[in-house]
Amino acid sequence: MDDNRAKSYAARFDKVLDYIEANLGETLTVERLSQVANFSRFHFHRQFADYIGVGVARYIVLLRFRRASHQLVFNRGARVIDIALEAGFENPESFSRAFRHTFGRSPSDFRRNPDWEDWHTRYRFRIPERKQNVQVEIVDFETTLIAVRAHRGPVEKVNDSVAQFIEWRKASGLSPKNSVRTFGIAHDNPDTTEPAQFRFDVCGEVAAAVPPKRFWASMMATLQPACAARMAAKTPVQLPPATQTSTLVSTGTDCDGMLMGSMMIPLCRCHRRFSRRFAGWRCPVGPNRR
Repeated sequence: MDDNRAKSYAARFDKVLDYIEANLGETLTVERLSQVANFSRFHFHRQFADYIGVGVARYIVLLRFRRASHQLVFNRGARVIDIALEAGFENPESFSRAFRHTFGRSPSDFRRNPDWEDWHTRYRFRIPERKQNVQVEIVDFETTLIAVRAHRGPVEKVNDSVAQFIEWRKASGLSPKNSVRTFGIAHDNPDTTEPAQFRFDVCGEVAAAVPPKRFWASMMATLQPACAARMAAKTPVQLPPATQTSTLVSTGTDCDGMLMGSMMIPLCRCHRRFSRRFAGWRCPVGPNRR
């Protein structure tokens, strides 16, 4: 295919992809999409699969599942049946079967313990780099006090950090999402940055500085009451500011510790339920401790 024809095809499919994104909640037929692309129905169906790497029907389902996945994890109040209907399924049973077929897990299981790194493997399409016209506006932004969950690592795991920030936000009440602003600050381009070096900050506006002890107390609120009582005597250890991870470390005692920001939170071995609330948790000692 010569350059001019390739550019023409790319422009047509960019238009189709934008149309699909903007109309995911509507009925999307091959007939309508072929009209948007200005192809015959047969030619469009064949060229779409060749250009994207999957058939058009499968592509639409995956994009609807992408939205459904975010609703499952980040909108815990949403019922599965409502998410299923919004994704275009007639009932939650058919939605659950299709979701399990795609991700190997039920919607409820994914909601409880999402694996975003594995999830991302379903969304590696063969789409050439798309040029987008972006209007940049420079504005004066007032000084704003924020609480930050610093993500450091693969972009595929950013949602894990988002989930941790949401847990903190709910437990502490210090940055209520309905009354304050939320920000995402990308320090690096994931396309040109080594995965381990990628930096992204999840931020929420706060009225005052968050004391470390208050942060500890907010995380304690997510524990079972009996476990929280057992942990009450444990004292968080302040770590250097450069330590901005959320992994478990072994303390060499009866407890392990979870690094949250610059705080090390000791975790008793009975706190498996608490630990699993943070996706990406791995026991530093062995599988029997998970």
